[in-house]
Amino acid sequence: MTVTDLARVRHPSGVPVPPRRPANLRGRVFRGSAVVAAGTLSSGELRSSPVTHELRAAAAARLLVPGSVVSGRSAAVLWGLPLAQTDDDVELTVPPGSNVCRMPGLRLRRGALEPGHITVRRGGAGDHGRGDSRGADPRRDAG
Repeated sequence: MTVTDLARVRHPSGVPVPPRRPANLRGRVFRGSAVVAAGTLSSGELRSSPVTHELRAAAAARLLVPGSVVSGRSAAVLWGLPLAQTDDDVELTVPPGSNVCRMPGLRLRRGALEPGHITVRRGGAGDHGRGDSRGADPRRDAG
């Protein structure tokens, strides 16, 4: 079963399970295994939120490749532009010389981004209470 499959699990009645997010988890990305081990959420409650490209991009940038910046079509999704589907590779940019391994579902680029070309999105289009996302600003990088 994939993460996307888990996101589609429904209550036995067929009605989608409404998400439950305790106050201490709102506005941030968290590791599911850690909150289940702590008893904050059950494994069933983790399945109640749909997996989106934006969620995958934010999680990849914060948890899988710390220090990276969401870029390309993935950055456009953070700005509310529907340029990537849920299962499309997440595009990230890492600083030159970074030692990052290839991972399925990620498209990594190495490049120097000017600090003024990186924007932190908080509560922007599609944030859904998941916190900050560092992304390349398409208004500066287009063209």
